[in-house]
Amino acid sequence: SGAKEIDVAKSTPAIVEDEEKETEENLDDVCHYMGTLSAPPNISTSADRISCIHFHPNGKYVGVLHANTKNVDVYLIRSVQESMRKKQRRLRRRKEKAKIGSKATESDTTNANGQKRGMLDDPESEDEVNAENDEVSKLEKALDAEMLKASDEFEYYGTVRASHKVKGFIFVPYKEAGGGVRVVCSLATNSLEIHSLARKKARDTNSLSAVSDKVATVNMAGHPTGIRAVELSSDDALACTVSKNNTKIWNVAKRSCMQSLSPAVDNTPCYGLCSTFLPGNTHLVLGTREGHLLVLDIAAGEVVYVEKEAHNGAIWSIDMRRPTSQQPSLAIVTGSADK
Repeated sequence: SGAKEIDVAKSTPAIVEDEEKETEENLDDVCHYMGTLSAPPNISTSADRISCIHFHPNGKYVGVLHANTKNVDVYLIRSVQESMRKKQRRLRRRKEKAKIGSKATESDTTNANGQKRGMLDDPESEDEVNAENDEVSKLEKALDAEMLKASDEFEYYGTVRASHKVKGFIFVPYKEAGGGVRVVCSLATNSLEIHSLARKKARDTNSLSAVSDKVATVNMAGHPTGIRAVELSSDDALACTVSKNNTKIWNVAKRSCMQSLSPAVDNTPCYGLCSTFLPGNTHLVLGTREGHLLVLDIAAGEVVYVEKEAHNGAIWSIDMRRPTSQQPSLAIVTGSADK
């Protein structure tokens, strides 16, 4: 009995050391690599860097936005049970594929009809093909096949396609009618687009596919780019703001945009830099970066006169000498980069 007590005493510290090592490993292994996420081959995605990632408030969806792109990729997050089922299916397909490969090496490279065996004779699913295309990095190849991968937990849901470059997005917190999600995109044109992303049955097949529909658009009243000049009318009732390819007329009292003009010369947009109201506040003189002087009719929203290449450089400033009793004529002074 004494020998047995000594053996137990000797073995006890070893167990404690093993438990301490396991706890230390668990503390160090807070984050580990699970794989990569990629859209199906038939979906075009951007190769640029990822600018932002947002999760849906319910935790079931995640959106990924790449820089300099019009698309937002949305992925569905599977539950724990669904992820385990996906993992089991992946392992089962892996074993079946290994069996087919072993049989192919053992047998001749001909089939039962005596014909040569081709690559199309192996029954491979789309998931297997995608997995082979994705697993090109060293990290991907080093992953344990038995572990839960990112492709088991995340599933490509759909892509929101905006009309212009997306600068940011957010998920709407409430549920979409018929399932799905609603995404609000902030565009580079200073406007908002609301898209609904829901899975619908395709006409040709019974499979479900996520379709993105634009629900609404909210256009901001301001300029999509920086404002280069601001001018008030003689009675302070109107204000003119000038930016790249856009000139807007505002009602000062109501603080609303009355007219939005896009001046052009020979169907070529002009970059406005400065402006001034003519007497009567019905017309406007605009100086451009191309060196043109344009007279705009505010009510009609059209260019009524063009002085092409009034300067050889950009017109940075413009001013007007109003008629007086001593000097009845009207004069316009312009300052340009051509000195």
